[in-house]
Amino acid sequence: MKKKQKVDLVIANLLILLGVILTILPKFNVIKINITLFIVMIIYATLNMIQYALTKKSNDMEGLFTSILSYVIGISGLTFNLFDNLLQMVLLLLAWIILMSLIKLKKCDYYNDSNNKIWILKVISLGLFILTGIITCINLYYSADIQLIILGLFFYIHGILEMLDPITIYLMENNNENSK
Repeated sequence: MKKKQKVDLVIANLLILLGVILTILPKFNVIKINITLFIVMIIYATLNMIQYALTKKSNDMEGLFTSILSYVIGISGLTFNLFDNLLQMVLLLLAWIILMSLIKLKKCDYYNDSNNKIWILKVISLGLFILTGIITCINLYYSADIQLIILGLFFYIHGILEMLDPITIYLMENNNENSK
């Protein structure tokens, strides 16, 4: 397994862990959903910046763009105390999902242009990411406990979707080596 695949796999596992932590938070009476969302955005941005820094040689800019977007949302939300209204928070999350989808679409296009068959998996993963994001935004109109659980499930599913890429590339490369 190449270094990039290992880093991507570790980051995906950390996203899954972040999702699990978010689903457990209501047990500890953490119910400030806005502050929690902005902190999660900063953690997510940091994970993607680490991913980009460790895999810079692969020319994969998805981690950089994702981290910039998430840092802007997280830091501006905490600094300016934005989005106290639930509707504003849902719109912010929906806008983040749309912008993330554009970043992921760019990566799908890169795989398609390089005649890599993994682009089909990336398009399916992108569709599932958008669907999960929309369902998450729709279900944020419940109590604070449910909101945290829904956000946790979103990041859990997002981590699983991010895990598909390095595992599939590893299996394809391993299969090509075994067939020789």
